Amino acid sequence: RNAQGIDITRDARMVQTPEGRALKALRDRLSPRIGFNLHNQNWRTSVGDSGRPATISLLSVAYDEGRSVNEGRLLTKKTAALIRDAVETFAPGQVAKYDDSFEPRAFGDNVTKWGTPVVLIETGAWPGSDVDRHLVRLNFVAIASALDALASGRVNGAEPERYDLLHQK
Repeated sequence: RNAQGIDITRDARMVQTPEGRALKALRDRLSPRIGFNLHNQNWRTSVGDSGRPATISLLSVAYDEGRSVNEGRLLTKKTAALIRDAVETFAPGQVAKYDDSFEPRAFGDNVTKWGTPVVLIETGAWPGSDVDRHLVRLNFVAIASALDALASGRVNGAEPERYDLLHQK
């Protein structure tokens, strides 16, 4: 929530906050090929029924109620699959798929609808000590591996099924 008491992440439809207007204007001006939406999720979130914490949950953000897959959504599924592979090296069994229900007020969903496909990265719990250091490292690995794959073109050969097979949080 901002100083007006409005949840900025749910202001995409009305764009009534200065932050929301700035984000939309930036997206419209730059028209990026892909976007990343970074959030923190509840620390009690687990990977399916495994009992393991969902340290990172990924989402290829939908742009409609039917969760259709166009070229942009396919790109984010491939990107999420590569992020999964990179992060699981450090957190095996602790990567989940975030709920992919379409939320018509959410920025991630609308940014995708406006033409910039979005990968959501939700950061959760890390078992043990020095939690922040591990979570920051995992987010760095996630973003750096995604950017490397996009820049090198390696993302084109990624298997979107690696994303689709993730357990729901």
